[in-house]
Amino acid sequence: QIIDCEGRFVSKFGTKGYGNVQFNYPYGVAVNASNSQIIVADTYNNRIQIFNCRGQFIRKFGTKGYNDVQFNYPYGISINSVNSQVIVADTYNHRIQIIDCEGRFVSKFGTKGYGNVQFNYPY
Repeated sequence: QIIDCEGRFVSKFGTKGYGNVQFNYPYGVAVNASNSQIIVADTYNNRIQIFNCRGQFIRKFGTKGYNDVQFNYPYGISINSVNSQVIVADTYNHRIQIIDCEGRFVSKFGTKGYGNVQFNYPY
C-alpha cells in the first residue's frame, strides 16, 4: 500500500504470485529518494522488483542461487542515496550484494560466521 504524508491511503499494487507485480512474502521495501522508485525484496521469489511511485512495474532482477545477482531469500534492502545502488541482505547466502539500479552486479561481501565481514542470516 502507498500512504501519503498525512497517513491517507493513496493506492495499492501487487497480488500473491510469481509474475511481475506479484509477490511471495515481500519482506524488504525501500524508496529511492532521487527518483521515487519503490524497490521491493520479493523474498520467497528470490528477486528484487522495482516500481514507479504509482506502483507500475519497471523491472526485476535476481533468481534463486549463489552467483552474482542471485539470491537465497533476500530480506533487507536499502538504497545508496549517492549513486542509487541497491544494497541487498542476501540472507541465506550470508552476504550483502550491491546491484546498480539497472540490475547489474556491482560487488558483494560477507560469508557465514561471526567474525569481521561475516554474517549469520543478515536481514
